[in-house]
Amino acid sequence: MTYTARELVIFVGGLVAIIASIYNIAAGATGTGLYVSCFVILMFIIVIVMTLKKE
Repeated sequence: MTYTARELVIFVGGLVAIIASIYNIAAGATGTGLYVSCFVILMFIIVIVMTLKKE
């Protein structure tokens, strides 16, 4: 299964966003920053799964 350049960019961008959010949480995010980081992680996991799930 091969992916287009667009799908690979979405995948890599999602991974970067997830890694940055995990770092933010590990660095001690509290309050709104913590909630935004968790939301970004969940959102980009869904985006990555939908991108990698080709029909």
